[in-house]
Amino acid sequence: MPLSDIDNMLGLIALAILADDQVHQVEIDVFVTVAQYLPKISQSAKPMNEVDLRAWYEGNKVRLFKALNSPDFNIWLSESIDKVSDSEDQRAILLAMEAISKSDENFHIYEKSLISFLSDRWNIQIPLGKIASTII
Repeated sequence: MPLSDIDNMLGLIALAILADDQVHQVEIDVFVTVAQYLPKISQSAKPMNEVDLRAWYEGNKVRLFKALNSPDFNIWLSESIDKVSDSEDQRAILLAMEAISKSDENFHIYEKSLISFLSDRWNIQIPLGKIASTII
């Protein structure tokens, strides 16, 4: 079954929690906070609230962890990236990922690489380091 646009976007953002193989509660808390402001979520007919987003994360973390550790991860990631065509959504995803990645005070190289890869694929340049404090 294909994932919805929102599931796909949340999956990309949640990779920032899992990328360094260390899940911190603060990262999940920031995920919930920033995800509520994604345009597709905040402007939907039934926006997801904190409880919905925590449940989404808990229900999808195993699937995402398996994807992240799969030999086909690059294919999965490329397909997920290509499904997000709106530049407003793309920018929001990048900003959310950076906020999550920095929330544990350790902006890990895997997190930076992931954000840079998405940024390059979407041809969106964001100055890493100036964003997280404005979101959380």
